[in-house]
Amino acid sequence: MLIYDIPEVKRENKTTDIVKRTGVLSANNIHLTNYPGKPAAIFNPGLLIEGDTLTVYARMVTGYYMHPYSSAIVEFKIPVDDLDEVPRKRYEGKLIIIPDTEYDMWGVEDPRATIVNGEKVLVYCGLTKRYYTEELFRNLPVAAVYRDGSWKKIGAFKVKGAKVVGDKDAFLAEMNGLKMFQRPTIRENGTTKDLCVISEVPEDIFETSEPREIETYNGIVPIDKEKFEYKIGWGTPPLKVGKDEYLLILHAADMDAVYKAFAVLMNSNGKITAVTPHYIMEPREIYEKYGDRPHVVFPTGIARLDDEILIAYGAADSFIGIGKIDFSEIMSILDSNRVY
Repeated sequence: MLIYDIPEVKRENKTTDIVKRTGVLSANNIHLTNYPGKPAAIFNPGLLIEGDTLTVYARMVTGYYMHPYSSAIVEFKIPVDDLDEVPRKRYEGKLIIIPDTEYDMWGVEDPRATIVNGEKVLVYCGLTKRYYTEELFRNLPVAAVYRDGSWKKIGAFKVKGAKVVGDKDAFLAEMNGLKMFQRPTIRENGTTKDLCVISEVPEDIFETSEPREIETYNGIVPIDKEKFEYKIGWGTPPLKVGKDEYLLILHAADMDAVYKAFAVLMNSNGKITAVTPHYIMEPREIYEKYGDRPHVVFPTGIARLDDEILIAYGAADSFIGIGKIDFSEIMSILDSNRVY
């Protein structure tokens, strides 16, 4: 049973783009050290900042020989000093997560990276063994934790008691306990809805020897699409910006299927406290407008660098974009449209 706790917010169908593009990475920038093939595309990256280094976890494909094509996750590191020069750099990467369980056998997609209990955690969309043959649970959030020098898959997450067609745009975050942010497509009373949900998860999810199914429960729906949008979804994990305030970037697909981005502030209980009154980013550069999926900016990674917010995003399902947002500017915009 989901609880709807959606405040009255004001968002307009217009864009004031405040993201400074600082660089773009293509598959040509990555050399794989543990796989003989060459990547065809890298996009939709998770991001962690560790000292003076950015660790990037990107969705990668080696070719487009079937639909859906099978994705894996590649890890590579970018020195912070490289940020303004990444298109001219080349980085060594390695495959760290590949399709190899019943929960992701047709592909692993769109990883988000967070720190949970001091450990690195990735949550990605796994295309399950049911993807081609059944109507429900075709794709699910799958989590992996980094331990003893390697990534260990812990299981796939299902919304308790719901008929879920698929579930994506997910990550784990510590906010008043451990929460799963997920965006299930739920079938109910003859209709199908895409919902942004924040759920509770069992405390023992990391205590497992094999991947298993894990139920999420007590889900809250804190925000919904506007009438001018086809759907919205979680983008970046939460970035703490105050004593009890977190910044998140979400994506939205409009009625023409153009993907844009807006921002919200949220407290530790999952309540929206502010929202940008308009989109803060939309496809602008040629690599955002043209690719395997045209007209897409898809923020998935976030970090704080002094007085700037760094975002990593997928561009047209083909490239990784890096952008910067002035911290004072985005907070001022959010302050102008507070809910509480």
